[in-house]
Amino acid sequence: MSAAAASSASRESPPTVRTLAVAVLGTASNVGKSAVCVALCRLLHRAGVRVAPFKAQNLSNESVACTSGGEIGRAQAMQAAACGLTPCVEMNPVLLKPEANGSMEVVVLGRPLRRVHSSSSSASASSSTPDFSGSSLKKENSKTSWEKRFAVIREAYDRLASQFEVIVIEGAGSCAELNLMSTEVPNWPVVRHANAHVLLVGDVSRGGVFAQLLGTLALLPAVDRARVRGLLVNRFHGDPALFDEGVHLLQERSGGVPVLGVLSHLEGVCLGEEDELAVCTRCHCRHSATVMSPPSPSSAATQLHLLYIVVIRLPHLSNHADLCALEREEDVCVRYLDQPDWIGETAPPAPHCIVIPGTKDTLADLQWLHASGWARTLQQTAARCGATELVGICGGLQMLGEQLRPEEGDGPAVAGLSLLPGLCTVFRPHREKTVRLVAGQWLGAGPADPLRGLEVHGYEVHTGLSTTPSVNATESVLSPLIALHTDRGTPSHNTDGYVRTDRCHCWGTYMHGVWDSHTFRGAWLDRLRERAGWSPLDKRRRSLTAASDVQVAAEDLELDRFALHVASCCPLLLPSLFGSLLCSTTSLIDWHTEQA
Repeated sequence: MSAAAASSASRESPPTVRTLAVAVLGTASNVGKSAVCVALCRLLHRAGVRVAPFKAQNLSNESVACTSGGEIGRAQAMQAAACGLTPCVEMNPVLLKPEANGSMEVVVLGRPLRRVHSSSSSASASSSTPDFSGSSLKKENSKTSWEKRFAVIREAYDRLASQFEVIVIEGAGSCAELNLMSTEVPNWPVVRHANAHVLLVGDVSRGGVFAQLLGTLALLPAVDRARVRGLLVNRFHGDPALFDEGVHLLQERSGGVPVLGVLSHLEGVCLGEEDELAVCTRCHCRHSATVMSPPSPSSAATQLHLLYIVVIRLPHLSNHADLCALEREEDVCVRYLDQPDWIGETAPPAPHCIVIPGTKDTLADLQWLHASGWARTLQQTAARCGATELVGICGGLQMLGEQLRPEEGDGPAVAGLSLLPGLCTVFRPHREKTVRLVAGQWLGAGPADPLRGLEVHGYEVHTGLSTTPSVNATESVLSPLIALHTDRGTPSHNTDGYVRTDRCHCWGTYMHGVWDSHTFRGAWLDRLRERAGWSPLDKRRRSLTAASDVQVAAEDLELDRFALHVASCCPLLLPSLFGSLLCSTTSLIDWHTEQA
């Protein structure tokens, strides 16, 4: 029996899970499935419904640590937050993390299991699943292998579904890839197992939305097409009423499948996109004058005293959502650059900060920094000891060091950027990856550091171990950056990251999400402003005296804002998908009215 037959059998077998499920499937990658799931989760949560997210398989280097020590895709963590839940590995049982040279790390139930090469399997497609059952890749399409892989996903879903009233399922890539229909796992096999209603999402901003939606419907087998309860036109720029004729044309040709809404673009919402297509074009600034061209002395960035933060767009960039909290700030312009042409004395103003973000392949991206000219630019910036601050996150911390080497016998040492002198990183590919939640107090460059003592929190996901040689403190320009707490929140003897104590403003940390703390982020940005000769931002300085959970409140407000936007643009969405469930509660209506 082939995988296609196994897939067909799963379609015909009666569902064993009774929890109400809705699957958000897409016509392609990066059409907005994750964001739509966030909105549905939030609206149901606000209605008092016990709801949880689920994505069988995610292809992304954007991961978040769970309290259990495992990791899942960032999109599912955001969806969990929308549900008022703590993320767990069942929400994303399979995570595929692309690496250099076509290889891929396979993470199952939060733990790294093995590496596969895309040339040996169909693992390169977001909706295809590599073999993680331990069987030979040559037998990947066998019935046994397909069933073992799907069993892991099915069991994770069942455990989750047993605890909630509704599961919001996110699909992967396109749900109508004909060459993968017989072997894919995260779309239709999950839909059939969950007996889920389907919402099909298309992206009008990229053009061809009629071909996207109608073409996808036409390619689906009749039994799967019958599960589609509605179409959603996403990312419409302008008044959605301008697309009224388009809605009529879609419904006229869709074979009775209704259009449940036209979702207009909402400016200023950062939900942490994890799709590579979104990251490749990412540039965020609230002031358009600084977006299309490099800032100049006469630009809005200078006139309005905007902080200019450059993020190096590494070839294997990961966890770019570390920067989302900075992008929300009104006085910050965050730009992702792949070339250093706009950096330096000949292109004023110089950035106030340059960030080397996380990476899935530190050594390959370090080599790229040298080849692209970034290494020289960073070293020249540090040598000037000017106002520009240099920051490395995770893999960025490793590259800022003096030396990187595999475990003994696994290869030669590689020279780092030497901007954190004496720091050596040893990679431990054969040992368990470090995946944990962390919190601590900022130590900074010494007692005079204005940020010293501020609380920071985040998570670590890495294989390298970075240390400095035991030397006299007076001989070293490095100092530990963060004093970590124990699991109980009490001080420990462990530290994270390093900072230079001389005139060079340079630090690095393994802590993803270090800027998520509202109090720390505001103080850090005001330090950049003072270094630039500007006054602290009064609005932010006042907010620093607010409650300690102000960041959580800000995230809640952003989730609510986006959910209300979806509900307003698509009034038919919830009644069509969850009508019978929501008829018994008025809490959503009351909440919607209160927010309005």
